[in-house]
Amino acid sequence: MRITKLQKVYPNFTNNAKHRDYCLNTLDLLVLLTILVIGLIHLKFPLGGDQCIFLLGAKKIDNGGILYKDFWDTKQPGIFLFFYMAGNIFGFQEFGVHIFELIYWILFSILLIMLTRHLRVFEKGFFSSLLPLFVVGVYYCNATPWHLTQIEALINFFLFLFVWLAAEHRESGKISIFISFLSGIVVAAIICFKLVYLVIVFSISVLLIRKLLKHGQKLKDVLIFTITPMIMGTMIPVTLLIFHYHKHNALALAFDTFFLFPLKMISYSSEMQYKSLLRSIRWFSTTNSTLMVFGLLGFLSILKSKTSLSSIFPPSIVVWFTGGFFTLLIQINAWWEYHFQLFYAPVGILAAKGVDFFWKEIQRTINLSSRLVRNIVLIIFLILIFLNQITILSNKIYKFINKKDINLSAIEIREDTSFLRDSASLSGKIFVCGNPRYYLEANRDQATRFHGWALEYFVPKQWYELICQLDKNRPSYIFVDNYYDKLIKQKYPKFFDFIEREYNLFKISARGKWYVLNFVGPPK
Repeated sequence: MRITKLQKVYPNFTNNAKHRDYCLNTLDLLVLLTILVIGLIHLKFPLGGDQCIFLLGAKKIDNGGILYKDFWDTKQPGIFLFFYMAGNIFGFQEFGVHIFELIYWILFSILLIMLTRHLRVFEKGFFSSLLPLFVVGVYYCNATPWHLTQIEALINFFLFLFVWLAAEHRESGKISIFISFLSGIVVAAIICFKLVYLVIVFSISVLLIRKLLKHGQKLKDVLIFTITPMIMGTMIPVTLLIFHYHKHNALALAFDTFFLFPLKMISYSSEMQYKSLLRSIRWFSTTNSTLMVFGLLGFLSILKSKTSLSSIFPPSIVVWFTGGFFTLLIQINAWWEYHFQLFYAPVGILAAKGVDFFWKEIQRTINLSSRLVRNIVLIIFLILIFLNQITILSNKIYKFINKKDINLSAIEIREDTSFLRDSASLSGKIFVCGNPRYYLEANRDQATRFHGWALEYFVPKQWYELICQLDKNRPSYIFVDNYYDKLIKQKYPKFFDFIEREYNLFKISARGKWYVLNFVGPPK
């Protein structure tokens, strides 16, 4: 039989094996259909406050604005580019964002199936088909509007790609250089989404280099065929991004936002949010309790298997989890629930490994000779595993249909901004100290480069700059919600000195106070 180049590099490779690995079977399609249906349920969900920021930033980019110069936020540009793509393809509104995200997750589900099947991650091959239920299905079932389309969830796609490419590395040659270069491009994407996740990338890279050296590759070859191409793949997109901000005189602002502001924020923070961390841990552990039990079993099965330990993929998943937990802990000012969405892929994969191991033991213990009986038992078993997610999803559907909890905030804000859509209201920009959904519902632009959300993290210099920009641009209306009304009086009372001097109280709603400009004229 003729030996191909691919077979020389991949000894176990055959054309039939390749065909089976990368073609979708009936079970694959059924799982993808399930993910599609679960995702469609969320298309009408309103955007949370963070997601409204991302959409506002994307719209600013679409109108020619520059991030950090014309629109400031602490996030790296990746999430704004994600919303920018969604807006340009499907429209800058909630449905467009959700449908784009659904396509993103369907693509991720296909990759989960094909790539874990190709790597022979599971002893029972059909668990590769079921894997999207353990990752994407669980994400959708658990997610509220606050959790949807967050960076920590979306980054699972690129981190998984990086782990897979690490598993595909070979000792030397053109294929190794190409894979390393692709790995670098994926690293650049991870940097664009969240810089701190380089900790996970670095940890997996160290594991990869250690494996290559252990298998007899020389350090010189590792540098030539692995490290250098990876760095080049990373630096090309990053250099283009740096050039973009330099061209628009925003490089210093971007640098300050990425590196200096987090340190300033920590230094001005009064206390660590331990209660927030405990609430988030409780949320993730209770919603995913069954999966975490099987994830632990999957971890133990990896330790018992010499094949798993000799491979790069299973240990990389464990490193992803441990490194991810470290990155979570160092974000001491923001231990929110959605930060734990970083763990959906590693916990899901480990849980699927645990279920795979447990199912094998069931078949050894109980005689399930009939295929029909075996399938029925497996379905019941999976329902019990995902019972928590099924319950959460059912409750969400009921609440959303009856307009309880999920849609209440969006409805209240729509009512609160109704006067701004009246022709009798003052035209022009507004400023909101509160949920950025106000801008979207009012269809008004923000008056400063600051959007007015997460003011609790502002440092004194930003408060001063905010008042200067408000004084210069003089928005027609300023809204201060009840939470920020108290916080601003404590943190920076000069803000209200400015409002009392330049604005009059317009109205008080259940959510906060509206102020109207007391002199209508051109900005100073």
